[in-house]
Amino acid sequence: MTMSKYNSLAPEALSQRPDLDHRRFESVGQPMDISGVTVKFGGKNKPHTYTAPTGDGVVSRRLRRFALTLTRFQIPRASTFAKRVKITESSLEAATNIIACHAYGQAFGDDATNGTIDTGVLVSLLNEPNPSKESFMKAFSFIGTDAYQQILKGVANPAQVSVMSDMNETVVGTWLTGWRWNEIIMINDRDQRKRRASRIGYQNLANYLMHQSSESAEAFRKKSNSEAKRADSQQYGNGKAQIAEGGGWYPLYVSKPDLPLNHTGKLGRRDIASDEGVVIRDISRWITDPERKIFKRKTKSLGAVVVMDCSGSMSLTERDLQQLMDNTSGATVLCYSTGHKVDEDNPNAWIVARKNRQVRRLPRFPGGNGCDAPALRYALTLRDSTKQPIVWVTDYGVTGLHDSSTQALIDECKGIVKRHGIIVMPDIHDAIQKLKQLQGKA
Repeated sequence: MTMSKYNSLAPEALSQRPDLDHRRFESVGQPMDISGVTVKFGGKNKPHTYTAPTGDGVVSRRLRRFALTLTRFQIPRASTFAKRVKITESSLEAATNIIACHAYGQAFGDDATNGTIDTGVLVSLLNEPNPSKESFMKAFSFIGTDAYQQILKGVANPAQVSVMSDMNETVVGTWLTGWRWNEIIMINDRDQRKRRASRIGYQNLANYLMHQSSESAEAFRKKSNSEAKRADSQQYGNGKAQIAEGGGWYPLYVSKPDLPLNHTGKLGRRDIASDEGVVIRDISRWITDPERKIFKRKTKSLGAVVVMDCSGSMSLTERDLQQLMDNTSGATVLCYSTGHKVDEDNPNAWIVARKNRQVRRLPRFPGGNGCDAPALRYALTLRDSTKQPIVWVTDYGVTGLHDSSTQALIDECKGIVKRHGIIVMPDIHDAIQKLKQLQGKA
């Protein structure tokens, strides 16, 4: 597309589209933002119409140029086409907007959404407990633009951001680059076969958007407002006694706080093709694979159970936890630290990561040890298999009741370590390096 050579921004300045009877256009409206810019194609005796502002400012010129782009890339008789190929008109409209925005950028070296839309309302709708598929569809219509990046920054749910980011990557990489894009821009070619191939590109993109908007709305549906509130409450109390007191240790009261965040560690995992999923990863399989395995899923990694001494001589921050999660998929992290009082309201152990999910914030640790051996014994019950390693992060400054240390307590911990092959690391950073090695062997 080479529209930048035209000085006049009237649609009549462009050549005749082969699939239209004429090129007579009338301006019929003054839109306030890019969503209001529209083009409607008329018949033999009825002119085409478009809405675009007439001002002299940068935003007005940008919106007029976008209207000009739409006259070249909007499909005539779009509703009839959508019905014939069994896609929704909204999905075709979203696909057309994505294509037009990308074509605009190539033609004018500009972003059509720059200063022409306020994404605040859309972001608010996406942050509601039950975001609708229409909200996702509207957001997806801005894929590849600065507006879409603004939307991603405003979405509160990290898992939702991840899915929407993958959507952007898939659409841009599949339809807006390479041979598929070269095929799409043939929508104005004189060769009818090339125009037909271009429409198939529109159809496939619209079908993908239609599927993904529905899947996204379903995936992020909240069961109830009370559950949503509980997910944000981060209650770290209500620990349940798991390991009985014995041998000079405090009993272990384990708190299982809500784990609202997905973690994205990928080490030791690999992609395999699948016929089920949320985000399409290989659209070419729709044609080449009889089973149409266009999704991909991750295989399970070796994972690990990390037992973290969080006494005063040790430390763990949210940043440390995130680095740990980034370097081992599927890790379970058990933190322990005992204060002056231990009961159901004052737990001394917390599961802060489990099954690809983690806490948003770490609890406040009391600062003592008091339960090293009970924590190690409990960690054995958290493994998914006996092959899964347990990594104990500690300086071996173990203490029991009343924060006192004896050789017997130390020997008990060493016996558990030796008997079960527990790996001992002096700090979280060494533990992360060890986990990298372990996951690489999964």
